[in-house]
Amino acid sequence: MKNLPRFILLLSLLFTFSFTQAQEYHIGVKGGINYNTIGDLFHYGEIHGFGGDLTPDEDMTYTADKGIGNHYGIYVTADFGRFFIRPEINFTSMKNSYALAFNTTDWTSTKIEIPILIGINIYKPVSIYAGPVFSSISDREIEGLKLQNGVPETPLTFDKNATGINAGVLIQYKRFGLDLRYEYGITSVKTQRIKMIRATYGTFVADLKEYNPSQISMSLTIDLLHFSIGNRNSGSGSRYDWRNHKNCPVLK
Repeated sequence: MKNLPRFILLLSLLFTFSFTQAQEYHIGVKGGINYNTIGDLFHYGEIHGFGGDLTPDEDMTYTADKGIGNHYGIYVTADFGRFFIRPEINFTSMKNSYALAFNTTDWTSTKIEIPILIGINIYKPVSIYAGPVFSSISDREIEGLKLQNGVPETPLTFDKNATGINAGVLIQYKRFGLDLRYEYGITSVKTQRIKMIRATYGTFVADLKEYNPSQISMSLTIDLLHFSIGNRNSGSGSRYDWRNHKNCPVLK
């Protein structure tokens, strides 16, 4: 992650140059739902000496159940004929849960994502794309942690910055689009030991196992503004044609 600022700067320069060469531009908003995959929770039984009154008595591994999260954001698309570049800024909330012996504990997280997507139109109206995604994680919690002086004795720790890869399919009809996407996290989440409220969940000491996060999301996209740059081959220089109502679906 030490080279991340340089990488982002390089991408910014590349896409700044690319955007000046684009034929058309689209600015829009998006929103939808997502399903997030996280690691297992390992329950330590009584054999490890962490105390009694545990349920179950023996070791147990719980797999996280997927909950429905949501996301919303904005995007800018630069079209080069069949190809396009599309940076986004998305606000994402995620939810999972572990069905422990006595009760279910909820795991939640929120983050800001910046995907940089490169795509191709393979057969109108279907496009495919892929690209890196940079995330800033603002919060991550699990319900039912043992408290000490009113605060969790073992609060969740995590890297604030993470990197992943996106790939997906976009179906576009006029101003509207349907986006189905898969995201795989390159930055792994390390194993962490936690202490829970034994009487409420049956678990006292547990490990949240290491994993590479992944996510499937579905979004509805809406182009709010569409404009183009004037004829580059006319010899008179480039100019914006946003005043032409034909180039702006909002004004149709």
